[in-house]
Amino acid sequence: MNNNKLETTIRNIVDNDIIINASYMISELASNPSYTDQLLDAFNTIDLVNSIDNVLFDMSDDEMIKIADQLYITVEQLNTSEDLNQDKLIELFNILNIDDPVYHDIFEYWIISDRFAEKLELTGGIVLRDFLNFNIWGRKETGQSLTMDFNVNEIAKSINRGL
Repeated sequence: MNNNKLETTIRNIVDNDIIINASYMISELASNPSYTDQLLDAFNTIDLVNSIDNVLFDMSDDEMIKIADQLYITVEQLNTSEDLNQDKLIELFNILNIDDPVYHDIFEYWIISDRFAEKLELTGGIVLRDFLNFNIWGRKETGQSLTMDFNVNEIAKSINRGL
């Protein structure tokens, strides 16, 4: 894929779809009882991949084969759970009956466009839709430019592939 095309797509996402940092606004609203439950429900979400990997790490080969068979995937696919789609991750999470999940660490909140919200949801991103008429992205990365963000780069690649 043409690197310049990818960089252009990334820049377009950052310039047009990621509107403004809303971290302060969310922080202030989270302390308001009128919004606390809605914000907690949206942003206190389970990290499926890390929760699953913690359980798989202690499994025997026979147990892994049995689980893979239930999901109609290979053991190799099971061992690289981060490559499974969201539906398979949820199914695997339920099969494993995980009672001590890992939760996402959200570091920043951004107001984003509808288009970017849709793309983020497809890739398992954390989005609160139509909160005070805004779409809010719970960003799990911080300390680096939005142009380097994993989700932004993955979405740019999918846009360039025509997905």
